[in-house]
Formats: sequence, C-alpha cells, structure tokens
Amino acid sequence: MKKRYTSVMRSLSAFLPGALVFFSMPLQAQTTGAARMLALPPGVNDMFVGTVGGGGVAHGGAASNATCAGAVINDLPVGTPVTVTGDNTGAVHDPVFGVPVVWEAFTTTECADVAVGYCGTTPSFAGSLIMLGVGCPLTNVVFNSPGNILVDVCGDGNYTILFRDLPAGTYYFPVLQGTGSTGPYTLTFMAAACTSTAPANAMCAGAIELPSITECTPVLGDVAFATAAGNTGTGCGNGDVADGIWYYFEAQGPAYDLTVAPSAQFSVQIEVFAGGCDALSNIACAMGGDFGVPAVAHLSGLTAGATYHVRVSDRFAGSPVTTSFFICMEAVTTIVCEESAGTITADVPEVCLTNGRATITGIPGGDAVVPEGYQTLFYLSTGAEPVIVQGALTPSFEVTSAASYTIHTLVFNDATLDLNGLVFGTTTVASINTLLVQAGGGICASLDLVGAAVLVRECLPCPANTGALQANASNACLTDGSATIDATVGDGRVVPDGFEVLYLLTSGQDLIIRQGALTPAFVVHAEDLYTIHTLVYDPATLDLGDVAFGVTSVLDMHAQLMQGGGDICAALDVVGAPVNVHVCTGIAERNTGTWSIWPSPNSGRFSIASAEAEGSATVQVIAPDGRLVHEQRVVMQRDAVVSVELPDGTAAGVYTVRFLAGTGVAAMRMVLE
Repeated sequence: MKKRYTSVMRSLSAFLPGALVFFSMPLQAQTTGAARMLALPPGVNDMFVGTVGGGGVAHGGAASNATCAGAVINDLPVGTPVTVTGDNTGAVHDPVFGVPVVWEAFTTTECADVAVGYCGTTPSFAGSLIMLGVGCPLTNVVFNSPGNILVDVCGDGNYTILFRDLPAGTYYFPVLQGTGSTGPYTLTFMAAACTSTAPANAMCAGAIELPSITECTPVLGDVAFATAAGNTGTGCGNGDVADGIWYYFEAQGPAYDLTVAPSAQFSVQIEVFAGGCDALSNIACAMGGDFGVPAVAHLSGLTAGATYHVRVSDRFAGSPVTTSFFICMEAVTTIVCEESAGTITADVPEVCLTNGRATITGIPGGDAVVPEGYQTLFYLSTGAEPVIVQGALTPSFEVTSAASYTIHTLVFNDATLDLNGLVFGTTTVASINTLLVQAGGGICASLDLVGAAVLVRECLPCPANTGALQANASNACLTDGSATIDATVGDGRVVPDGFEVLYLLTSGQDLIIRQGALTPAFVVHAEDLYTIHTLVYDPATLDLGDVAFGVTSVLDMHAQLMQGGGDICAALDVVGAPVNVHVCTGIAERNTGTWSIWPSPNSGRFSIASAEAEGSATVQVIAPDGRLVHEQRVVMQRDAVVSVELPDGTAAGVYTVRFLAGTGVAAMRMVLE
C-alpha cells in the first residue's frame, strides 16, 4: 500500500541558538558594497542621510509594543519610506530570540528589497538584530547576513539593514534593547521593487527534469532570486515556500529515495507531488534537521511511467543566506507493509490547565489497519524533537504542564518491534520512526507522525462568580401535595458582559437537575432533599440544550466548566442552598441560632453545641458537590460541646453541617481550609 509520511518539523527556537545574528558598533565600513545591493528608486536616497518623515509617519510605543501583538503594522508601498518612532526602554525578554526587544511591523504587497534604517536615532544605537519575524506569535523568521549592514549610511552615526528579495507579506522587526541601544529610536522602512530575475523553475511549469536512476547522481540546484517569482505560502512541514524551485521525474519503479544536501546556511524542505502542475497532490515531505543537514524523502507506491513533481525550498522566510544544494534520486527496493496507523484528531485542540491539570484526548479516524498479530498503542509527545512522555492503550492523557502536545498512533507487532527500551521523557518519536519501513528502516509498523495536536495553556481565571445564596428556610412542609422553596441572593455575584444568570433545582445526593428558573423560587410535589443552585454562564459557550431534567446532574455540568476541570468559563454554585421537603408531622425546623460551630474556618476538627437540643441527634457534613463526607451520631445535652473530626484528605471548601434531632432539623455553613 502507498505510505505517506513526513519528517517532524523542529520548533523555531531549536534553530536560533547557532543562527541568531546581531551586531555591535563599530563595524568595518561596508557602505559602498552594501549600497550596491539595494536598487532604490530615484529621489529616495534622502532616507539614508537623516531626513525623517518623507513618507507617512506612524508612531510605535515603548510598553505597548513590548510584544509583537502590540506592534503597529504599517503599509509599506514601494518607493515611499515610512518612519516610526518608539522607545525600547520597556522591552521584555523574547523567548524565541533570547534577548529583550520591542516590535515594529510593516506589510508589503509585492516582492521588494527592504531597508530598515535607524536614521535619526539620537544617540545612535550600538547594536541591532538583523532578522525579521513572520507571524504573531512568531511562526517563522527571515535570516540575514552581516554583509547586508550599511554602516553610517544615514550620515548621523546610524546604520541601515537590508533585506533582499522579500516576498509580499507582513514582517515584524525586533528592536534590540541592550547596552548602548536603549531609549528612544527612529526607524525608517523603505521598499524598492525586486529587480532580480527569478529562475525559470521557480514556477512548476518550468520544472527541471531529474534522472530517476538506480544510483544517486547529484544535480546542482540554487534557489537564489526565486522569491522574485512572487510565490507565497507554506509547505507540508509548515515552512515557507516562497523561495522554492521545481523539478520533475518519471518513475521507472515503485520506490525511490530523493535526497537533497543543502549548503551551510540552508535548512531544506522537500515536497513531492503527484499530478500535473494544475492538480498537484502532496504524497511526501521531508525536512532537514538543521542548517546544512541533508533531507531524504522516502518514496513508495509510485506508478511506473507516471510523472511526479518535486519542490525544494528553505524552510525559513525570505531567501536563505546560502542558496545552493545538490539533489539526486536513487531507486530502492520496497518492503510492502499492510498495517496503517490511520488518522487521529484532537477532541479539543486547546485546553486549559485547571488546578494544575488538564486531560487531552484524541479521536481515531476509524481508518487504521491492524493486521492479525498486530496491536495498537497511543503515545503522547512534546518538545522540539519531540520526546515521548506517556503511553496508553487509549488516546487519553492527563498532563500537568502548559505546552504543545501531540497524540500519536502506533500499530505494530511486538514480535518484530521491541519497545522495552523506550524511556518516557527521553525517547524521541524520530528514534522510533527510524526503525520502521516508512522511514527507511526494516520493521513493518505504522507510526502516525502528524498525530493529533493539542495546545495546553495556562488560562486566565474565569471572572464569573455566583456569589452567595441562602435558603429562606432549611425545611419546608408539603401542603396539599406541594411546597414552595426559595432562597435569597447574597453578596459577591459577578456577571460579566454577555453572561446570564439561571437558577437550577436539584434533588438527592446526586444533585439531579429537576427544574430551572430565572428566580430562586420553585414549587415541588414530593419529599426529598432539594438544593437551589446559581449558574452564571455565557449562552455562546455553554449549551444548555443538552440538559435533561431528571437525568443530568449538576456534577455533570460542573465537569464542563473551568472550575471543575473543563474549559468553559462559567460559575456554578455546586453547594447551593439545601432545603429538606417532607410531610410535616409536628416536628418543627429548629432555629440555627440555638446551634454554634467553632472554629470556622478550620482544618477538619471543630466543635458544635446547642443551647436547646437534648437527646440523640445526627450530625451530617455535606461536601460542596453534595456528597455526604461524614455522619456522626451524638447524644446532646444543653450547652454541652461535641467534637467532630473529618476524614483525612477531605478537600478544602465550603461545607454544609446539618443537625437532625428529634425535635427538628437545622443546617449551617462551615469553611474547611
């Protein structure tokens, strides 16, 4: 069967430690040579001699643009400089670049040579990053060469940085804050139309033929000036393809290894397509592990005589610092494996940590192929490599850290694939994959590298709050088969904009929802322990259409909310206001003023006393979720003190202490720390 697979793309930060480029003045003057690299339209050279404001002027900020989300994105038309001012005193440490920066941004609509000049900055800045970011949060970067720095071209001690052949798009410039580079700054952006001629094979229609032979015969390739073709977009590895160039080959057999060996500052991305240029269908993807590292696309299931297309690009935005590579194809013998991991998608692609925990779940697509003797396992990975951190028989995992995770499916035969050496937190997905036929190994097994991605975040607390709710009477009598129970709203309620308030009536220890109302008053027709609950919710995020009276529990709803481990912002008073409804027999509700509890708050040990109760009584402690956590029979004497101790491990919260005596029932609240 046809095998389609892709190398796992390393995170952006994995490439930066050895490639982050910044400079500090003084530098050897490079003005003359660098100036020749940028073709400027007539009349705009003034931007390099300190004239600010020749085009539209926009104002950045110090604190407001400490992250890219606060950057003002300026339109940058060809031939019209745009000047921005700001102050990087409030810069914050950027986790990608590893240094404190503030952000400015611009958008171009065509391929352009872009200059970023510090002209007019007083005092002049001593250092700068010479890279651009793409996306916010960053998804890619444009690398640059120190040879593209124009020293003192402004005439005031400041410098200008050139970015050659930038494809159309939005770019973020990180303004470095450091020694000699702190305080107010002025930046001038200038775009000149690209004058380079793109190679013919920058378009699919101009693809160059590759020889599909039995041994690798390297062919020299070069992506220089390919961005001038005006292509944009991302490839199968989520890398930029604006500098991609095309090849094609006619398959003579079912399987080939397609190898690309890039030059030193080239991070290669390979894509292979079936079909013609007007109907391309991706069948394979491979990524180099770092700059200068070769990538191999293992192709199988090809049709002899069919034509396939190949796109080679540097995965980073713009053009690479070194642009050449070698490419070749080599026929291989194919091992045919029947198994397939199939596909899996995330149940919820983004979840929040609640009380330090989150559950992430994948949903198999039902398209896995598990031959006789094979079995299925699910693995959870995270990190740049990525590293396997958990394994399970079902695609559900509990995590305790905010990060990007992926759930992978593995279909394998334990007679051929020995997983005893797998170490959680150490073993990488790639190290397992390299053993398999799908990655050029010799073992038939299928590992879904793409998997189901889930982002676990530290979410802001939900602002909704139910506030207090107190039953107007803790007991009610059925009269002529019905009783009215109600409660009074107390302090502390918070109803954010767009949220609504609803009251729910539940019965029993399981808190089964019986009724709903806009006011905390209900009519009931049977004896039971009822509880009135307050719900503050957003109808756009919490669907109450799934609530079935007599079936759904408040605890079910609680589990959907952030307060109960779910991801929906809403507030639900699980403890609520309990009311005991019974057929009255002359036993009256006791005044809770005759009872006392101390201390409150407490750590699980407290005392109770009554000024009136005598004889046998039962003390019940009810948890916030309605569970009975403690029951104790006591013999009361007037003003006598009874000690109560809750089981070890009882969670903190607001509990209801209920007193059931022969002369009546009373209930009070108690706080457990």
